[in-house]
Amino acid sequence: MVEAPVVNGRPFLIVEEVAQRYRVEVRTVRDWTASRAIPFHRPPRTRRCLFDPAELDAHDAGTRFVFTDLPGNGVTVRPAPTNLRRVS
Repeated sequence: MVEAPVVNGRPFLIVEEVAQRYRVEVRTVRDWTASRAIPFHRPPRTRRCLFDPAELDAHDAGTRFVFTDLPGNGVTVRPAPTNLRRVS
């Protein structure tokens, strides 16, 4: 069993753990990351996707996320800004 990585003191999940969490196949989680349907981080110059459990909880609760491409094929994610202006 691979130990979950810790980045800046925060534990992250790996693809296999996310598949267990959602009771889906690993391939499904990989499809979700390819289509950016689930929040994830990919450090530059790696192929490993990392998942913050708190971001997954927020995603499950309906929070939308913005993905940012990084140099070296990296990806990071943050919650999408909420539009505080009301359009009349």
